[in-house]
Amino acid sequence: MIEVDNEVFQNNLLLTQSYCELQLKKGDNNPATALRTFNPIYNEDKLFSYKKIGFYTSVQWSIDSLWRNPHLYDELFEKQLAYKNASIVLVDNNKKFDGRIMVAEIDVTVWDGASEAEAEGFIDVNDCPPIDTWFYKTLDDSQRIFFVWIPQQFVELVDEAIAVNCVDCISWYEDWLLRKKTSTIKFKKAGSKTSFLKYFNKLFGK
Repeated sequence: MIEVDNEVFQNNLLLTQSYCELQLKKGDNNPATALRTFNPIYNEDKLFSYKKIGFYTSVQWSIDSLWRNPHLYDELFEKQLAYKNASIVLVDNNKKFDGRIMVAEIDVTVWDGASEAEAEGFIDVNDCPPIDTWFYKTLDDSQRIFFVWIPQQFVELVDEAIAVNCVDCISWYEDWLLRKKTSTIKFKKAGSKTSFLKYFNKLFGK
């Protein structure tokens, strides 16, 4: 059973969509850097730096994001959300955005670099999507699940990254549902259950 606070989910999604659109208007088309604008300082260094590798830009973490710092993702999730809230003056609740929702199982990954190369750095070597795109986190049993917003211009790159990922830790939400055989979602506030797919289809007017 996956629990989701539907009000928080929708509010965070709209905030993240608005923030990503604002950043993309600045004209940075590099998949690795365009949506990693939140880049906090750790140990006197920015968390993200970049290195050109052949045809794409590789994302370099200044600290080990998984083994040495198991709570780093949780800390970063809260910090980036607060940063986006402070950066956005007005969110238009009626605005529609082009893109898709992706699911990232951040505790299941492989460091072969295949997804990073196919996504030209948009997905990093940890199989992690760019931090600006994160908008909701929950648990599937004991595994952390991040829901992220992928603007339309990066959908094709993510398609390629998903196709070569050997542990299936990144997925479009529809495919993730089928693979996990996750049939219900429990809304924390209402306490009701509904089809996960029906919920998202209603959210996006499908």
